[in-house]
Amino acid sequence: MSPFPKQRPFILDPGGGLLVSDDVIQFGTAYEQFARITGIPAEYLTVDPTSTIPFPVYPEKFDGDARRWPGVNPQVMWHPLMWLPAELYAR
Repeated sequence: MSPFPKQRPFILDPGGGLLVSDDVIQFGTAYEQFARITGIPAEYLTVDPTSTIPFPVYPEKFDGDARRWPGVNPQVMWHPLMWLPAELYAR
């Protein structure tokens, strides 16, 4: 068994970086794919020019007991951006 965590491809091509892209088409495509795959509504996504993928916006309080956005695809809850603690996502 490998001592390294399992890597899963997600939106970016193999070898593609998460930081600063000069490809506007790739940036727009990544935003659309992230929204479609995760099911997170556009009002809960934000972009940053230093990243090639959008970030979920964490509401101050989630509705009900679930810690997830309305409409989110439960199959993507493995992604670290879906469960960051407040001290990281609030920066």
